[in-house]
Formats: sequence, C-alpha cells, structure tokens
Amino acid sequence: SGRDKRVKFLREMQQEVEAVRATFLNADFLLWGAFSYSLSALLQASANGPGFLTPSAYRIICGALDLLRKVLVPGSSWEVLIPGSRWRGVVAAPINVVVVDDDLICGRALEMAMQRHDMKTKVCEGAQEALLRLHEDQFDVIFSDIMMPGMDGFAFSTEVRKLPNHRVTPVILVTSLSDLETRSRSVLTGCCDFIAKPISPCEVAVKAFAFGLKRRMDA
Repeated sequence: SGRDKRVKFLREMQQEVEAVRATFLNADFLLWGAFSYSLSALLQASANGPGFLTPSAYRIICGALDLLRKVLVPGSSWEVLIPGSRWRGVVAAPINVVVVDDDLICGRALEMAMQRHDMKTKVCEGAQEALLRLHEDQFDVIFSDIMMPGMDGFAFSTEVRKLPNHRVTPVILVTSLSDLETRSRSVLTGCCDFIAKPISPCEVAVKAFAFGLKRRMDA
C-alpha cells in the first residue's frame, strides 16, 4: 500500500541519518551528532506513530535534511565532510534556548523535550521576564507562545528585535493558530517559524537544533 511504501522510505531515511550521525561522532562533532540523533528519533516516530507524517513533521524533516546537505557531501556512506564550511566553526556548547509561555504545563513540556537532548533551557512565564533574561544573556533560539497576558507573542517578537544581541536570533511561535493572518503577522514581527500545539517532543528538538545550529553558522 501507499502507507507501507512511505513507512519503508522513512525507515530507510532513518538509516541514512544514523550513518550521518556516525560520521559526526567519528569526527568528534558531538553537537552535530546530537542533532542527527534527534532527527533520527523524529523519523522513527513519524514511521511508527498513528499520524506518522503530519505536515508539520514533514516541514521540519525537510529543513533538517537541507541543513545536513550543507555540511556533508553525499556518498555511499556519508563519510565526506565539506571542508572550509562555516559549520566547522560552530561552538560545541549545548544549544541555549528560552521558552516563553504563561501555561506552565506547556512550558515544562517544551523544556523536557529539549533537555532530553542536553540543551540548556530557561522557561519564562511571561514576555517581560523573558526580555530581561534576553537582555542579560545570549541564546540560540527562542520559543514563544502567542496568546499571553500583557504582551502577546507578536509584540514580544518585536521587542526582541530591539535587543542588540538578539536582532537575528530565531523566534519560533508555539500556537494552535494556523490562519493566514497569524502567519503574516509572525513574519512582519520577525518570527522565523511555527510549531503546532499539541507539541511533538521530537519535532521540538529537531527544530531547536536546526535553528540553533544555523544561527551559530551565521554568527
């Protein structure tokens, strides 16, 4: 059946990503190895889960694979790393993430999804607390809810872009809204992407790695 073919393809892709992971680990690039592991876990969940390949998961997988293509030369065993690429200068420290959500359960779920992959995560219950933290420290990625009291996710994103050390830091909105107006406002206020509620821990981890690594490559 068509489903069986898609599942077979996802599992074959997972094997390829595992080979990529081995390449990174053999070269002692542990952060890239952790990223590959998170992508492998998402591919496995997509193949085994009841809604095995949602539009959101598909988009995240494609983005992650595109990033890997920038640092690896395809071959029979994925053993060739692109020389001279900016990815070699990526800081090896754990990805550092801020989560902004007045819903403590959702904030904790995001935190746990990233801590499983050894990311450093700071959870803030509101935009003002997060802005203070962002003013004091450097972060790789920001996850923000949209519907928050006082200052919503759009206004928060606008304020983030005023901070000298976070003018280009990726801001990812966590929301159940998916209409055109919401997407348009997110672009105008400097957001980079969406992740849908209820969240998938595997998708969260891959997205955090992908945007965090791209941020460091562009620094």
